[in-house]
Amino acid sequence: MQLAFPDLTTMELKIAVLLNMKFTSSNISSALFLAKRTVEFHRHNLRKKMKLEVSQDIYQVLATYSTQ
Repeated sequence: MQLAFPDLTTMELKIAVLLNMKFTSSNISSALFLAKRTVEFHRHNLRKKMKLEVSQDIYQVLATYSTQ
């Protein structure tokens, strides 16, 4: 995934891994000791950097990268 999107930060990559494991923002915030709003901010940045449309499911898109 980092090869496809080299501008992702370390925190965005961590959140992407947890999202790929079907974690919710609340679960991620608990696991990483972050505010839920901080996780939502990083999720927004992930979607923007991955150029995802509003209609695209981030879970499905991340699943395609985990199989590559």
